[in-house]
Amino acid sequence: MIEEERLPWYSPTSFYPVKLGDTFRSRYKVLSKLDYGSCSTAWLCRDLREQKYVAVKVCISNYPSIQRERAAYEHIHKLISSQADCPGADVVRTSIDEFDLNGADGPHHCFVFEPLTLDLAHTREILGGLFDESVFKTIVVHVLRALDFLHTKARMVHGDIRPENFFLRGTGDTSYRYLEELEHTHPSPRKIIGDRVIYMNHGQVGATDPRQHGVPVLCDFGEAYFGKDSYYVEIQPPHYRAPEVVLAIPWSMSADIWNVGLMLWHLLENKPLMTAAYDGEPDVVAHLTEMIALMGLPPKSFLRRAPAEVLEGLFDEDGHWLLQKSAPIPQLSLEQSETFFKGTGRDATDFLRFMRRILHWEPEKRPTAAELLNDPWLAGVKVSSTLLPGV
Repeated sequence: MIEEERLPWYSPTSFYPVKLGDTFRSRYKVLSKLDYGSCSTAWLCRDLREQKYVAVKVCISNYPSIQRERAAYEHIHKLISSQADCPGADVVRTSIDEFDLNGADGPHHCFVFEPLTLDLAHTREILGGLFDESVFKTIVVHVLRALDFLHTKARMVHGDIRPENFFLRGTGDTSYRYLEELEHTHPSPRKIIGDRVIYMNHGQVGATDPRQHGVPVLCDFGEAYFGKDSYYVEIQPPHYRAPEVVLAIPWSMSADIWNVGLMLWHLLENKPLMTAAYDGEPDVVAHLTEMIALMGLPPKSFLRRAPAEVLEGLFDEDGHWLLQKSAPIPQLSLEQSETFFKGTGRDATDFLRFMRRILHWEPEKRPTAAELLNDPWLAGVKVSSTLLPGV
């Protein structure tokens, strides 16, 4: 099995059978496969009307988050068009166009976007030892700029902050022209099943050194929420999930701050700070023990916000952990877990202090994205157009 076929929930009729050379709406010609996700495939296309490269995301039929994603893009579009000053909007990707394709199991909604290159997970993997503090700080600043715009201007929670949802901007058309030519000279491997073709993507989009690409842009708003002061639904990748989400406490934009802190740690260290798992499976009890190890016991005032049935068997009325025998608190600390700065011989004090500002049980004690941008650890890091200015 290849690509989207490997997804446990894959169904041939749920994914639209895109073929290279297809033209959507007599406008978007399919040139190469960019990637696939849990609910979509992404394709590099040429906009025949505007004569430019675009990315088209083709969603599965009955895509559950379609209305939320569409509403998020519409909200951001209205905001940008009505306000002259929207700092951070340049690193938030929204749709250029939308349309539907008719499929065997119903319509497949499609979003048209600015094309981008590598996501941050692949960027980290490719750079390896070249991933240094200066590159990391540039990433941090632009990630926080995106969140500051979402939180301050759009009053929106992204809800799914992960390295795979930040993509580097290309520098001109070079990256996409290269991919189009590569498809002609070295056609992508494919699997043909009847009239259906499943393509593998080429993996590399553009320059071999990701530092020559642009800065990260926040994508994928299928889990975004806006319009209320707080929410109750489950969001976020399990190992990045904020305490209030884990304990079914109403959450807001500060949940994104926790989420981004854990993502940045993962990116720097190449491993998550917390596994939130037992025997490889997501586990709330294991997650809570890791949080307690890092932050101490949660304040009783915080626990009182959670439903009693959620706390039952976990904490007593004084806030003590009840599972010390079956689920003891592990030996875990930021100092013990940090290896990146140790490996370079540099002082990690400022970075660890930056992380401690984020790691709070109580959401209101976490700084905003704007406050984190002014943290002393990021002093002197400038907004740039490439991941490593001068490369």
